[in-house]
Amino acid sequence: MKSNRLGIVTAIVVLALLWIALSGYFTILQLSLGAISCLFVLWLSVRLELLPEETRRISLIRLVAYLIWLVQEIISSNFRIARIVLSRRPELHRRVVHSKVKQRTTLGVAIYANSITLTPGTVTLDAEADDLSVHVLTRRCADDLLGDEMNQRVAGIEGRP
Repeated sequence: MKSNRLGIVTAIVVLALLWIALSGYFTILQLSLGAISCLFVLWLSVRLELLPEETRRISLIRLVAYLIWLVQEIISSNFRIARIVLSRRPELHRRVVHSKVKQRTTLGVAIYANSITLTPGTVTLDAEADDLSVHVLTRRCADDLLGDEMNQRVAGIEGRP
């Protein structure tokens, strides 16, 4: 039952943060409607048994730390890609690279694949059980991906070192 409570608390926090991030309004009415909506979605998810076992393994503190790191990576990558787009002679080195996933769950693999796609200069093309095919725009994008920092951080969300 404890792991079920942890999954519920994690879902509440994620839904609330998503509501706040997407609405952009901080009035009492908007926040209370958001809380009601989040609680209704959570109640419906629990009632229909839609919360997978995998969500209970996710560390909320590590997820928040990862999301902060991911936003920083997206911003810095945006500047690098903007510099390439605006340069007269862009140094492009387009290719497909493969990354071995270190995640145990399909949720972890989905987080990793989507994080890659969110980062400018990289797009996840295919996700296998233990391998991702990723199109990269530059050598630096390939080096960052093959450096495995993002892979390690997503694995850390699941509690793996």
